[in-house]
Amino acid sequence: MKKTILLLSVLLIAFSLIATDRDPMALSNYGPSLAYFWAAPNQYGDVEQGVQYTAPADCTLSSWELYLYSIVGTPPSIVVHVYDDNAGEPGTELGSVTVPTANLVTYTTGWSTIDLTSLNLAFTAGDVFYITYTVTLGSYGIAEVQWLSDDGTYAATSTTFQGNGTSWLSMGAGWGTNYEMYATANVETSGVVGPILSLNYDSYNFGQTAIGGYKYDTVTITNAGGGSLVVQDVALTGNADFSVYDPNADSYPLTLGSSENTLFYIEYTPSATGAVTGNIAITINDREVHNIPLSGEGYIHNSWADAGAIYAQSPAGNQGDNPWSMSTSDLAPGYLHAESFEGLTANIASMDFWGINWYHDGSGWVPVDTEDPMTFEIKFYDFDDATGRPGTVIETHTPTITRETVADSLFSNGPVYKYHFELPAELAMTDGWVSIEGTSVGTPDDAWFMWSTSPIGDGFNANWDDTNTEWDWDDNDLAFALYPSTAIDPPQNVSLVMNGIYPEIFWTDVPGLVQNIYRAEELGARYTVVGTVSDGAGSFLDTSATARNYFYFVTNNTALTRRQQMSIDAKFRRLDIRPMSKDAKISK
Repeated sequence: MKKTILLLSVLLIAFSLIATDRDPMALSNYGPSLAYFWAAPNQYGDVEQGVQYTAPADCTLSSWELYLYSIVGTPPSIVVHVYDDNAGEPGTELGSVTVPTANLVTYTTGWSTIDLTSLNLAFTAGDVFYITYTVTLGSYGIAEVQWLSDDGTYAATSTTFQGNGTSWLSMGAGWGTNYEMYATANVETSGVVGPILSLNYDSYNFGQTAIGGYKYDTVTITNAGGGSLVVQDVALTGNADFSVYDPNADSYPLTLGSSENTLFYIEYTPSATGAVTGNIAITINDREVHNIPLSGEGYIHNSWADAGAIYAQSPAGNQGDNPWSMSTSDLAPGYLHAESFEGLTANIASMDFWGINWYHDGSGWVPVDTEDPMTFEIKFYDFDDATGRPGTVIETHTPTITRETVADSLFSNGPVYKYHFELPAELAMTDGWVSIEGTSVGTPDDAWFMWSTSPIGDGFNANWDDTNTEWDWDDNDLAFALYPSTAIDPPQNVSLVMNGIYPEIFWTDVPGLVQNIYRAEELGARYTVVGTVSDGAGSFLDTSATARNYFYFVTNNTALTRRQQMSIDAKFRRLDIRPMSKDAKISK
């Protein structure tokens, strides 16, 4: 079954789970965001695919809902099959329904609902059954019905199956991951179901995460049954790089009725290389504890920006578990993305950004070689203080840029490009937003610029399309670098030591320049000047330091040093320095 990567927005799924006498219940297991589409039939000989379900109570089957990507060609219909269980895979067929493809819709319209009441199928609590579909007169590449799945990070409590007509294979066994299809079986219960704890994750691995970046996700606690589910506490233990934000922390114990849920957020911000673990313990009904193990691994992200950048978020470049990914920002489809920057200590004179130029030929995405040089519209904005989004446009540029190939490792070996833009005059901004949109109309006309993402930054970019009335959010960062007008090497060999109870910063001086010392209390927070020293000083004692953790950098007014993180404790004088990406951490 061919796995195809989608460039789609996040889709949040909510479904009703009401479980009292003779009430409907929706059975599904897909995650919160779309990731792939799957063709049936496909080039591997798979002609049938479906999902395994377990009856939560005595019930009758009423319908099946499918979330489809597209219908290729003109297959006349699909046949929906229901099977019982045979040792963990579909067994005897219990019935089938033929559905004309004219009655199906794709994701741009909504869900396709197939009525199964005519089969008169009843199940006992705990029964395992399967619902699948085949394509009438289906042929790979000519007559297909393609449906959607999540990315495999969602907890797998049911199994998605694929079949070639003679044998079955689960997605986990076939593809080595727990992809779950967007398919919901609707049943009507014939018995009372008590409270059922449902967690959207039974464990969470943040994977390899760049130091200087972070990852986050939402954990949802749902009462998937009836009665009352009482959440007593949500507690985090383990490595300090994990954190939890729980908007309901002051409301416990919290009672959830049938289908009600509550949520909290988990975040991983690595401070050093290597694997770490943690755990979330959820206590319900005064006694039951359900654990969600956490794991992650920090790594040092290589910089693609040139030396002397005053701000840089380099591309992923297939490092860690961040393969190349792109966000479409092109005039033709009406998509626009913007990325924020802050803490600049020099005027902006030039910039680099990274991306690709591709188009869809009807069967897949392919690189474009004709739009070089390429035209862009580049805008700089101030911050909208009320929303944090892009505000007033400061200036607009429409450059034509010749690209530079920097990698051939995206998806099917398509080239990745770096674009360099010299501003006609220096731009004085300390913080704000920049948007980049491809505006070329060449051959083919539907070729789009796609802006590379970055594994470091604040975790968000702003997006706009023709349907927007204000900027919206995307949960990734975009790759770009800003440069000053003069390429002067920054102060070198920066180090931190404790001088009594205060941190002292040392560096190799840059002759003829005044140095500013900047400080922030959190990584990514706004930096402020805490000292200015004359040429030749080479050190600064921060007597205003009162907190335990600070982040510093030293500038020569044109280029930044390597940032430093410091943990301050007057009682401990032994310091351990470890290298980091753009950082060195000093702790007791």
